[in-house]
Amino acid sequence: MSKQKFEKQYFTEAEAGIYTGLSRETLRLKRQAGTLGYCRFGRKVMYARRHLDALFIAHEKAAEREPRPLRAINHSLN
Repeated sequence: MSKQKFEKQYFTEAEAGIYTGLSRETLRLKRQAGTLGYCRFGRKVMYARRHLDALFIAHEKAAEREPRPLRAINHSLN
């Protein structure tokens, strides 16, 4: 799917799954646990982009240490 399609602010469950890469079941579990905001219209559930983005920000984990420097690779065939 093109990036342009995701300029909208609200997503259906299927679109939220594509946008986040999470299954509908995972989205449902996060919603039921209260860790993912949503809007309900009858039986239809919609997710705001800001809530989906906030879910990922809340689960970010910073690196615990500095990356090691890369070693030089010797490409000689001797």
